[in-house]
Amino acid sequence: MTERYKMFTIAGLGALLATFETSSVNVALPSLAKHFNIGIDLVSWVVLCYSLIIAPTLLLFAALATRIGFKKIYLTGFALFSVGSLVAGFSDDFTFLIVGRIIQGLGASMNIALGPAVIASAFPKGERGKGMGMIAMLVGVGLLAGPLLGGYLSTIDWRLIFLAPLPLSILPLFLVPRVHSWRTPSNPDKRISPLSGAVLFIAIGTFLYATKAINKSAVSSELMYTFFAMSLAAVAFFLWRERSPEKQLIGYKLFRNRNFSISIALMFLAFVCTSSILVLVPFYVEGQLGLSAREAGMFLAITPVLMFFFAPVAGRVADKIGARIPGIIGLGLLAIGVYLLRGITPADGIYGLIVPLVTFGIGLGIFGTPNSSDMMGSVSDDMRGIASGALSTTRSLSMTFGVAVSAALFVHSSKTVGPVEAYQYVFTLALVAALAAFGLSFFRESGKR
Repeated sequence: MTERYKMFTIAGLGALLATFETSSVNVALPSLAKHFNIGIDLVSWVVLCYSLIIAPTLLLFAALATRIGFKKIYLTGFALFSVGSLVAGFSDDFTFLIVGRIIQGLGASMNIALGPAVIASAFPKGERGKGMGMIAMLVGVGLLAGPLLGGYLSTIDWRLIFLAPLPLSILPLFLVPRVHSWRTPSNPDKRISPLSGAVLFIAIGTFLYATKAINKSAVSSELMYTFFAMSLAAVAFFLWRERSPEKQLIGYKLFRNRNFSISIALMFLAFVCTSSILVLVPFYVEGQLGLSAREAGMFLAITPVLMFFFAPVAGRVADKIGARIPGIIGLGLLAIGVYLLRGITPADGIYGLIVPLVTFGIGLGIFGTPNSSDMMGSVSDDMRGIASGALSTTRSLSMTFGVAVSAALFVHSSKTVGPVEAYQYVFTLALVAALAAFGLSFFRESGKR
């Protein structure tokens, strides 16, 4: 195996495993609740603790990788993921299951924080989009395989959801030492401020917890607002420390790069739009159209299937003409898909959903890979690790934010105007995000990077 494809295999397995363990565990929650004899509020922590540990640590591990090297981060990441899988899979106590998921989340964070940087380094300028597209295909496989395999495995034994992927998490432990280009860290003299890292963890962690608590009756509004206030204070303190070269973890240099900042903003808006739509599709299909959960899952599969096919094609096109035109086309289709969704009614039946979701999925597939490729191509080699962490963090935060805000709007609107109109309100919010991204995409500089 060539050096390039060793790097791709490692980054790809990291993305595939993290995605699979996110999507597969959801379908096993009823089995876990029954096995441990607990309620939904408690069993939901199996999912919650995993996501709460990943998002706040992505940038920390990306910054640390520039100092100690990709090799040590990946070896530690896959080792932790494997250990966490074993602890979770052999747990007879719910507390140990949560501990296993936290360890697994730390490993997953290390494995996905550096993925875009690895692809940007492994593939030359004219093939970077191709590499990003191949990673997007693996993410699509994880999103599709998670619910399908997770549902099947949970009917046999829920432990298999954690134990079955073990061979794939052990394989990179033999591949990582064979990547010769990772022997030297990109910036061994980089200072890592433990205090800045802790503040960043608090800022993102408290924001995510408060966001996820918006629709949980078990969490008081006072506590939720307290966590939002803590997050805002931590962000302010973190930004103040970033002004000093001795104290900074990331620095402002990265965000003075116009194309990088525009790409980050486009990703945030696009994924807020995406998560706002996808979180409500199952409820619409089951609640308004009267279909089964399995049929609702088929509609949810439309987007990852289309991403699987269109992402690599869009990446290859971006390699030839740059990301600006594919980005404009993709976001335009995304906005059209949301606009069509906004106009459907229960009387349109299942066929009323197909065209909007297909248009939406094609748009997302065309947009995502060129945007990520352009983002990584716009930064210098020594900044790719941190840029990769920023990309992964933005994706995680935007998805969480979109789900929370759309769910809160839907719940509130359902009580005042009814569920049919509430769907329209959420789709309108998603359309605003899509149109904002579409307009901003025209400000991206043209050309290949």
